[in-house]
Amino acid sequence: MKFVFFGDSICFGQRVSPHLIWVSRISQDLERISEGKVVVANNSVNGNTTRNALERVGPDLQSENPIVVYIQFGLNDCNFWQTDHGHARVSLEAYKWNLVEIINRARFAGAQKVLLGTNHLTQFNGPMEKKISSKAPMPYREHIRIYNNAVRVVAEMTDVTLVDIEAEWIEGPERKGLGEAYLDPDGLHLSPLGHDFYYHIVGPACRKAVSTLLA
Repeated sequence: MKFVFFGDSICFGQRVSPHLIWVSRISQDLERISEGKVVVANNSVNGNTTRNALERVGPDLQSENPIVVYIQFGLNDCNFWQTDHGHARVSLEAYKWNLVEIINRARFAGAQKVLLGTNHLTQFNGPMEKKISSKAPMPYREHIRIYNNAVRVVAEMTDVTLVDIEAEWIEGPERKGLGEAYLDPDGLHLSPLGHDFYYHIVGPACRKAVSTLLA
């Protein structure tokens, strides 16, 4: 049984040691509960948008013939670069349908369970807000929330399992006033605490998916 994580730097685990990455910790759990029947591939790439993901969906997802897939993109799609003249790197509509295409292709390749994650939020007035284009129509954090809503729509459209990280982030770290501590100093990537948070939020959904199929 192949379990594929297909995402960007949040899944890849940028800026922390490999053993702390939430995907690595979930991988250990899945191997344990499956008694070695599950092999995990983390085919995530730093900086990827859903457009980039579709360009590599063949070798990095379809060729794996996965039985379970976890998908998470968006923090790069909704970003505003100076060179994009006030537009997101990937428009909201394109982002939504790119996710649908990825999900469909995962199913064509044999995936029986597909998990789709929303994204955590950046800190209020943090470093990322200072980097986006001056032509951006709204703060980066607010654009993340709009794209997260698109993820929820796609999850319902395609009947996949939604892992609503944003909702858990607001009710957890932010409600406790710890949002900044869960982020790397760049205000976007995860600190070790952030990886621990993801492990405890995403892990149960992954373990449930595998346990259901094993049963």
